[in-house]
Amino acid sequence: MTDIYFIRHGQASFGERNYDQLSERGRDQAFLLADYLIDMEAYFPVVFSGSKRRQMETATPIVSRLKENDVGTRLLIFPGLDEFDISPLLHHCREDMLQGDPSLAGDLKHCFSDFRCFQRTFTKVMLWSLSQKITDPNIESFYQFKHRVRTAVETIVNESRAYKKVAAVTSGGVLALLMQMNQGLSDRQAIDHVWSFYNTSVTIFYAAEGVMELKLKNSVTHLNGPSRQDLLTYV
Repeated sequence: MTDIYFIRHGQASFGERNYDQLSERGRDQAFLLADYLIDMEAYFPVVFSGSKRRQMETATPIVSRLKENDVGTRLLIFPGLDEFDISPLLHHCREDMLQGDPSLAGDLKHCFSDFRCFQRTFTKVMLWSLSQKITDPNIESFYQFKHRVRTAVETIVNESRAYKKVAAVTSGGVLALLMQMNQGLSDRQAIDHVWSFYNTSVTIFYAAEGVMELKLKNSVTHLNGPSRQDLLTYV
């Protein structure tokens, strides 16, 4: 019987040369979350993290604060928690999608510098992939992503049975699929759900004997207060 705290990474560096790192605001979010978890006595003997830099930079302050409070904790890097990488799929389908909808050209031109363009492009590419059979082994399809996440969650649940609480630092796409598995969302609803999770939000599932029960979703209590409103971000 374990509470699994699924944590979305802090704000990354969208629009920068290297997106996969926390922005200054993202680092503030991560440290505030780490302090809050200690205040709430959320002592994790294990913290799982995806292998992306933005995920590990969010997990590291949590682990550091736990060790400062004499909690023997381990950070385990778990690539199954990584976000879906849209770039290979976008490169694969770009020309086909433009032939079907030339109006996409504007969004495609700016999708890595304008978040709204990226959001629209991501959604359309993912929806396109649902109706395609992708055989290139270097391209992860939406269905392969679903299988990867399900396998990762099952492994985390199995490896956490001896603990009361563990944490898993991941990304919005993974959290959306968790909601799909738990609430029976359609693929379209799951894809739309990617954009609903705040940076460093906490979503807690209670796992026991093959059952996962949602206890808390998308909580950002650590960012409450008028002076922290600029820390409520989605990117």
